[in-house]
Amino acid sequence: MPLLTRQMLTGETSDRIAAVQAARRAEAVSQFAETLFDLTHDRDVFVVAAAASALGDIDAPDAAAPLHALLEHADGRVRADAIAAI
Repeated sequence: MPLLTRQMLTGETSDRIAAVQAARRAEAVSQFAETLFDLTHDRDVFVVAAAASALGDIDAPDAAAPLHALLEHADGRVRADAIAAI
């Protein structure tokens, strides 16, 4: 498992979000699409929101379904990031 993937999936919230942001800065989000899809189901709403924002960088039909599902998320921050990503 690549280091950035491992960082997205484990550890402190701030480290996980930083890993998602690093993928975005490197313009490598599509390489982590499956991990980001998984993160949309995470128990930490801050991680879910970061994943939603990053999924907006993927120009692929696969990213649309998870983002549309997040429009129904209980947390307003997640819904807002999903809307912005779409």
